[in-house]
Amino acid sequence: MVFSSAQQALAAEHIVDTRALPALIIPTPRIITASCGLSLKCRLEDEATVTAVLRAEGIEPEACYICTEGQLPVLKWKGT
Repeated sequence: MVFSSAQQALAAEHIVDTRALPALIIPTPRIITASCGLSLKCRLEDEATVTAVLRAEGIEPEACYICTEGQLPVLKWKGT
């Protein structure tokens, strides 16, 4: 998941850490240009839960990409 600002990304990291959700803050892959430079990485099967928790806390990810090693990222969804 990518965010529009580093502040949002760091807030997302805090939320997932305090709730013990399986996600990590990482540098945004260079191929994904629409981002503040920080992204939240989680397993695909946890994406809906992580997104729902972030939105409930007022953090709206800008977009979600599916990244597979050796493949180009695929846009899963883009925020409004």
